[in-house]
This record gives sequence, C-alpha cells and structure tokens, in this order.
Amino acid sequence: MGKVISHMKRPFLNYNIESRAHKIISQNKPIPAPHHKVEQLEIEQILKENSAEFQETLRKHEELNRNLKKVFVTSESKIESTGKPQRPLPTDRSSYSESTFVPVEPVYVPKGRVSLVNALKFITDHHADASKCKVDYIVKEYSLPEATVRNILRYCRTFEIYIPDDKKTKAKFAGPTIKRLKVTKGPSKQLTSGKGPSKQLTSGNKKEEDVKKIDK
Repeated sequence: MGKVISHMKRPFLNYNIESRAHKIISQNKPIPAPHHKVEQLEIEQILKENSAEFQETLRKHEELNRNLKKVFVTSESKIESTGKPQRPLPTDRSSYSESTFVPVEPVYVPKGRVSLVNALKFITDHHADASKCKVDYIVKEYSLPEATVRNILRYCRTFEIYIPDDKKTKAKFAGPTIKRLKVTKGPSKQLTSGKGPSKQLTSGNKKEEDVKKIDK
C-alpha cells in the first residue's frame, strides 16, 4: 500500500522541480536549517557575552586583502630522485589499450619466470603432443627450472571442450587427443553346476580373504 501511495505522490512532489531548483541555486546564500530550541538559546547567550569578538570576525579587513594580493610563492629547490641506479624509473609513459579476453603481456620477463600466455601455450602443446613439446625443450626455451616445469605440467591443464551432435548422441572430444584409461567391469561371482556351489575368486572375494587372514 505504501508503494502505491508513494507512486501517486511523486508527480506532485516533482511538479515544477526545475524552476524551483534554479530559484534556490540563484540565491546568494542558502538558508541554513533551523536550530533546536536549546541550541538557539545557547548561541544567543554566547553572542551576548562575546558580541565585540563576533562583530570583529564579520568585519572585512581591506589591508589584509591588499597584502595577500602582493604575496607570490616561487620554489627554487631542485627535486632529487631517490630511485636506485640499478632500478631506473620507466621512460615510456604512454597508455596502452586493455584487451578484453587476453591478459596484457609484459614487455620484459625476468629469467626463471614465464608470462601467463606463454605458460598456457606450452601446457597446451605438451598435452597435445608430448613427444614434440618435451620438458627439456620447455626448460631451454623459457629458461625455467626443470622441477617447476614438471609441477606445472602435472597439476595444470587447459580447458577441454566436448561438443555433442544432439541430445541423444554422446559428446565428441574437440580438444587435443589424450589417451584415457578405460575401466572394465567383470563378473564378481560365478556358480558352476555340481553338488555344491563353487565360487570363483575375484577381486572382491580376495579382499574378503585378506581381511580374514588379518583378523586371524
């Protein structure tokens, strides 16, 4: 209900708002908000006790204004650079255009470091064909420690895209060809014809026998 009432009152509140705003802005001094009754009494009491000092603050000193117009400040001291000589300040201060999808490639990459674009490149090339893009080649090409390269290739991968033809068919792999491990399930128990059922040992039965041996 309150939202409906505020929606109905808004046209009346905004009526002739532009001319009212210009009228307030064109005033020489804005009207201050009224004080509380107690504060107003305290201000009047202070003005009665210190009326001379208050009138002195309102008086305009023409001599001080003339003196201020004659004052000019000029700096003659030289600013010395506190930077280290082995680490000079940048000379190129031109702006660069930021890319939306690709990170900004640094101009200088120190030895033992690698940029994000180059890291993604050799990760993708290695997982696509490890015979061509080996660890030794990456170490030599990008001047990286061998242990660091092995850890990057072990724990980091790029995104892989799977695009299905339709909802019923299985997805086809659209990225680099990587060999996947296949898990096949075999029979866990078999029964043979005879007097008594004979069990064929499988991985599940072997685990049960191992547990029994440990209990004994």
